[in-house]
Amino acid sequence: MRKWYVIYTKPQKEQFVSSLLERARIESFWPKLMTYKFVNSHREPVIKSLFPSYLFSRFSYPEEYDLVRWTWGVKKVVGTAEGPIPVPGEVIDFIKENSRDGVVEIRPKNLVKGDLVRILHGPFKGLVGIFERHMNDRERAMVLLQALHEIRMEIKTYYLEPIGCPSFG
Repeated sequence: MRKWYVIYTKPQKEQFVSSLLERARIESFWPKLMTYKFVNSHREPVIKSLFPSYLFSRFSYPEEYDLVRWTWGVKKVVGTAEGPIPVPGEVIDFIKENSRDGVVEIRPKNLVKGDLVRILHGPFKGLVGIFERHMNDRERAMVLLQALHEIRMEIKTYYLEPIGCPSFG
């Protein structure tokens, strides 16, 4: 009976190992994460491994173990001296259900009026402000900065990181 196991790969070889296993008719699942990087004040999507150097493979133990274990790029099948440790199918199902084509996108918390936010990029990077409201396009927000004076400014919402709620009173 085939079960899911965790495969530890050489650095940045998850996709390569996954394709080799698929060619050998061994099911594999390489979950990825969509994040963003800032390039010239713009946010660009970047897809990387959800679990760097790890992927999941479904095979029969011990029948297909050597085939998986000795696939080029595999460092080891995660387990103990007694053998590999199966991963519950529910874990794989959960990751698949919360991804699109194996890519998980972690969305930022929905900001509400009064949330403390830190600015992540641009000339105000590092400053803390109070979220006031989303602008009509929801790509921008109005933030109150308390530096020398109270300053209201519009800023792209993806430049904001929630850091908690202020305690009033």
